Amino acid sequence: MNDARVILLTVTGPGGRSADVGARSDATPRDLAAHLGPDLGIDPASSVVTHHAPQRPGQPQRQRLIRADAPLAASGVLDGDTLVFAQAAQPAPQPPEPAPGMAVPPQPHRG
Repeated sequence: MNDARVILLTVTGPGGRSADVGARSDATPRDLAAHLGPDLGIDPASSVVTHHAPQRPGQPQRQRLIRADAPLAASGVLDGDTLVFAQAAQPAPQPPEPAPGMAVPPQPHRG
């Protein structure tokens, strides 16, 4: 007998389309992408997944990357959470340029 339970969550694709779904706790984000990809614009082969969890008693609100091949329960996904799929090829957002005449803040030394 399998002890997998159902997790109710929201899945959002790269274009902002989303769906509320019930998924087995032993399902993976890759499984969700395979089933919901055509409807939400998710490419299972080139997506990165961000797990968004609301604030819960004793825990701050969280946002973190999770592995596409790890079961939802093992990744800490609970009822009411959101998984956001984005294309891995999208460049990371850059900080805004300082306004003309403004000093550029010192950058940490990397070396």
